[in-house]
Amino acid sequence: HVKHISFEGWSNNLPQYYARAGCFINTSLYEGYGRTIVEAALCGTPIITTDVGLVGDDLHDETDLLVCSVGDSDCLESHITRVLENPEEAKQRAQVAREKVLQKLGTFDEYLKKYRTVWEHCLK
Repeated sequence: HVKHISFEGWSNNLPQYYARAGCFINTSLYEGYGRTIVEAALCGTPIITTDVGLVGDDLHDETDLLVCSVGDSDCLESHITRVLENPEEAKQRAQVAREKVLQKLGTFDEYLKKYRTVWEHCLK
């Protein structure tokens, strides 16, 4: 399956990158929140991730994305194969994740307002 993997350099157009990706794979050992997972979800990209950040709190295994324990390479391999062999199933999960993230964040303007409020509070 090596022909299906692309390692990309820097991009200033992440939404376009996420949207054309077959899946987003996050193999982190630790995430404070998991912004890249949220970005992938907002773009409707199927997600395979280790159990880090917001996984389990906001997004859940099997319904929204596919989750592996940190360090479980066999699980990652299995989930990658599953996404490649069942792209429609993966897209359905990705749409559920997208809707959950949109519901949590609100509109773009609402999100920016919340973000600004946090920064203003921190800078006082």
